[in-house]
This record gives sequence, structure tokens and C-alpha cells, in this order.
Amino acid sequence: MPSVAGVLGTDVSLLQSGMGGVAGSELACAVSDAGAAGCAGGYKLAGGALSAMLARLTSGTDRPVGVNLIPEVVGPDELDRQVAQVLDETPDRVHLSFFGMPHDAVFDRVTAAGPAPGGAGRDGRGRCPRGRAGRRGGGAGNRGGRSPARYVAT
Repeated sequence: MPSVAGVLGTDVSLLQSGMGGVAGSELACAVSDAGAAGCAGGYKLAGGALSAMLARLTSGTDRPVGVNLIPEVVGPDELDRQVAQVLDETPDRVHLSFFGMPHDAVFDRVTAAGPAPGGAGRDGRGRCPRGRAGRRGGGAGNRGGRSPARYVAT
């Protein structure tokens, strides 16, 4: 079974919690620069506010870092917009985590972003498995680049 560090491309298997609106990009970048997986809280951010946070996050570190979203707070339509925005506006080293389980369409959007070019995912073929167990237990959607995972179950 792969370690968190192996899946995310970090030095240590330690995930910072997104902590809603409290965990900002500065803390997430500091955690990532220290070798763990920092995570900024996306909470209710959308549109320009989410873009600004994503810009700070991606300019603040070149290490793997994440964004945590909360499906129950924003509902399925807004969550879909948030996920699309994170995938569209960030490099592949930025992973998504969710506090709560999103609908299957969210997982489909993340995994449809594509496999790592030339890289092996957790199933050895450049992508992560999409079975029910993967969704409950740390399955990852992979769209390529330096970080092998775009989704981490929290």
C-alpha cells in the first residue's frame, strides 16, 4: 500500500487539515515547505476570492500543497464550480481534499482530468483506481505532473 508521502510527493506522510476558513495559503505553504502536505481551507470561497487564494497558494511554494473543500457547506452545484476552478487554475502539484463525501460527479470530474503523462499512478497504469473502496479509503484522481494525486480522502 502506498504511503501518503508517496502518493502526494512529500517528504513525510503528514497532512495538514484544511480547517475551513482558518487555514490560509501562508500556513499551507509553510507546512509544504517543511516537507509535509499543507492544505488551505477553501470553505465557501468562489470566483475571484478562490482565484486569489489559489494564486497565493501556488506562488507561495513549489512543493505539493492542497485545497480542502466542504461539500455539505456549499452544496453540489457550488462544489462542482469550486472543483473545476481548482483544477483549471492550479498546477498538478495541488491536490484536493474534502471534509465530507462529495457526489460521484465530483470524483468523475477529478479523474477525467487525466492520467500522469508517463507516470504510474496507484494502479501502475498512470491513474488511480476508481472502485468504491478507493473512494472511501484515499482514492486519488490524477491529472498528471509532479504530484501523483489530485484527490485525497480526509
